[in-house]
Amino acid sequence: MDDGGWLDGLRGASARASLSDELSYLGACLAFAIGTEASDDVTLHVGDQCRFGPLADLYPYLARRLRIDPGAELPALAVPSPYGEVLTAWANRRLNLTSTSPA
Repeated sequence: MDDGGWLDGLRGASARASLSDELSYLGACLAFAIGTEASDDVTLHVGDQCRFGPLADLYPYLARRLRIDPGAELPALAVPSPYGEVLTAWANRRLNLTSTSPA
């Protein structure tokens, strides 16, 4: 189902191919995390990970950060070291990506 939402663009084969290396994947994860943190209007629901396409493994990080599922298990992300730790700290609200103030 195409509801016209921006997440729909993540589902196709071309989206998967565009995130084929760890630096591309890292860039997409950081852009998504920064956008999520900076937005006052993030609508994320339980079960939305199926709409994240190649970024489905990032969903638990967002769910934990936004307190939708504070106990979400965080899978290892295919990102260069130490960025997995940075994203884990971000999900746990120990780090902000858009400011120097405490999370």
